[in-house]
Amino acid sequence: MDFYMLDSPESTRKRAEWDDDIMAFLPEGHDCPVDPEHPTGKTGRACDLHITLPSDKVDDFVWTWYHECLITEKVLRLFREAGLTGYETKPVTVTGLKRGHLGNVPRLHEVVVTGWGGQARKESGIVLLERCPGCGREVYGPILDWTKAIDEKRWDGSDFFVLWPLANFIFVTERVASLVRKHGLKGARVIPLAEIPPNDGCFAGKLERYYPPDVAKARERDLLF
Repeated sequence: MDFYMLDSPESTRKRAEWDDDIMAFLPEGHDCPVDPEHPTGKTGRACDLHITLPSDKVDDFVWTWYHECLITEKVLRLFREAGLTGYETKPVTVTGLKRGHLGNVPRLHEVVVTGWGGQARKESGIVLLERCPGCGREVYGPILDWTKAIDEKRWDGSDFFVLWPLANFIFVTERVASLVRKHGLKGARVIPLAEIPPNDGCFAGKLERYYPPDVAKARERDLLF
C-alpha cells in the first residue's frame, strides 16, 4: 500500500487567517503536579472556523496558519463521489478579505480527520525522549525514514488518517492522491513518504486531550511505547 502526506503549498501567500475577534482556543489549564508549565486540559478551538482570506481567488484547498485544511464544495463532492473515508467536515465562515469581494468566495468546509494509523513505528527512527510522570506529556525525536513509519496492521483502512504522535499531519492513501492528480486540484501537495525529509521531533499529550474519552481509550491500545 502506498501512503502520502497531504500538505499545504510551500508558499504561504494564500493562507487563511483566523478572525481573532471571534476565534479562541479552549482553556488548557496548568495542573500538572510535576511541572506547572505542562498544559493538561483539552486542546483545540472553542468554535468553528471564522477566517479572513488574502483574496477572493480561492484554490480547491485552502490552509490556515494553524495547518487546518479547508476544501471547496467541488472537492467535497469529489470526495463523496469517490467514497473516500476517514474524515468529517465542519462549516467555515469567511468574515473578511484583503482583496476582492466576499460574494465571489466559494463555500468552504474544514476537513477533520477521523481515521487512525496507529503509532509511528520505531523502525522509522522515532524515539520517545521524555515522558512527564505527572501529566504524561511526551517528547519525541524526529522520524528519519517516513517509509517505515506506518504499520498497516494498526492502520484502520481509512483514506485520511492520523499517525500518532503527529496529530497535526494528514496522511492519505493512493485513492486520495490519484483523485487530486486526476482532477488537477490546486492548493495542496500530495507527497510520497519517500520524499518527506526528517522532521524536527514533536510533543504530545495524553490521547484524551485530543479525542473523546471512548475514542481515546480505544486508541490507547495501539500505542507501542
